[in-house]
Amino acid sequence: MATKRKNAASSERATNRPEEKADEETAKIREEACKMWYLQNQFIISIRGRNSDLAMKLVQSFADFRDSL
Repeated sequence: MATKRKNAASSERATNRPEEKADEETAKIREEACKMWYLQNQFIISIRGRNSDLAMKLVQSFADFRDSL
């Protein structure tokens, strides 16, 4: 009886693996995108004094990109 439960648990884990792998990949992509967004924001802040309209447009586009992930 214990063997049947063990096999059932193993097969259940095996069916969940593709979803878990996709979730891990999505989390990695989201983390990289957020890092990119942060670094680009730092750049924008550094140029804000020269062209604030462009900087604000870029901030908004990066935020939209981050939210779309």
